[in-house]
Amino acid sequence: MSFLDQYTSGLGVDISEHHVRFAKVNVLNQVQWLHEITLPEGLVVDERVVKAEELKKIIEDTLKKTPIVESRLKTTLLMPESRVFSTSFLLEEGLEQKTFTREALLRAQRDIPVPFEQAQTTISKGGRENGKTRTTVYTVEKNVFDSFKTAFDLSYFQLVAAEANTKALWRLLRYLGSKEAFPKKENQLVGIVDIGNSWINISVYTANGATLYSRSISYSGSSQKAVESIVETMKEIVIYFSQEKREIVSFILAGVEAEDKKIEEKNLMIKKIGEVVKVASHSSKEIHMYGAALGAALRTVHLRRDAYQHNFLTH
Repeated sequence: MSFLDQYTSGLGVDISEHHVRFAKVNVLNQVQWLHEITLPEGLVVDERVVKAEELKKIIEDTLKKTPIVESRLKTTLLMPESRVFSTSFLLEEGLEQKTFTREALLRAQRDIPVPFEQAQTTISKGGRENGKTRTTVYTVEKNVFDSFKTAFDLSYFQLVAAEANTKALWRLLRYLGSKEAFPKKENQLVGIVDIGNSWINISVYTANGATLYSRSISYSGSSQKAVESIVETMKEIVIYFSQEKREIVSFILAGVEAEDKKIEEKNLMIKKIGEVVKVASHSSKEIHMYGAALGAALRTVHLRRDAYQHNFLTH
């Protein structure tokens, strides 16, 4: 790695109960480096870091043996979807910034159960709809956010953004995915289904990246039950948004567990992320493994372009 990497490349970090995955991309959206650290049990529990210093030590010791230590790269850190609360609505255009922020937070607190005094909260503007501004408020409990941030308080990283996991997958689809799977019109949406070992996270996004729906489902047991739960939720989503005259263009299945699952439903366009995102010299399996980290890295290298999107670091 060269000195110029600090200016031409960025990192994305995806963490779960079982792994930490890193992706490095450059400003041309080229993948330069992928790496996984397998975690022992007990460091991350119920998608919360409970032993931040121990996790930090493992990350530090492992990365010492990689080229990443040669540059202090700008980095985007992902928050587990099950720990993120969000709500989306329309506000009048032309409000002064202070008025806009006050109105957004007052409106959001009605829907989000976590008191904002105990949370890391950020506001995103997602474009105009019917002469108003699509506004989305995202919240993560402060102690949860701080535990993740502490684990990555290392000289290797220059944290510039922190966001929800499925937003990174949405971005990967936006930058590197097939155009047919992505919304083109104002009334079109895309569903992102991230399937993990014990959680299924389903989010629905506009073309501008506003979250209109998010649900996390904890599951254990048979794979078939998980598939049935996903399909039923998809059908409910389609019905709900059709009542608002919105179309779900596609549901994109992501995550390692998604690659081997056969999920089909009549009249629904369901695609695996490894089918619609192609990266030179990298397999479909790698796209499923590192998809979220890649999307986070794309946020890092396109920080200005994506500045309107939510960032828990700009609390």
